[in-house]
Amino acid sequence: MDQSALLITSDTGAGYDVLRLRGELDVFSNTLLRGMVQDEPFHQDVLVLDLGGISFMDSSGIASLVFSMRNTADRDAEVVLVADTPHIVRLIRMAGLHKVASLYPTEAAYSAEVHGSDVAG
Repeated sequence: MDQSALLITSDTGAGYDVLRLRGELDVFSNTLLRGMVQDEPFHQDVLVLDLGGISFMDSSGIASLVFSMRNTADRDAEVVLVADTPHIVRLIRMAGLHKVASLYPTEAAYSAEVHGSDVAG
């Protein structure tokens, strides 16, 4: 297993940047997310990390989410987590990340609450 087990695509939503993750966020792939968060030229005050396509996440994946939050805060921005897979949501809650970053089931749910619209992206 290598970093190819994780695919990350970037996009811009209505007032936010988004990274969509697909695959496994683990000890073998977490540096891909860290590098992208550190090097990507984000333009908005919010970075949405869409974890809807994550099939597996270990403690290294949680650590990379913490890194992402800290790096984004250093840019005077915030991270919003998007996840609806029960075992991924459970890991986020067990780690307490939902207490320091907003957690939504879908990007559309985030967009609807923040912008009063169900149109995302």
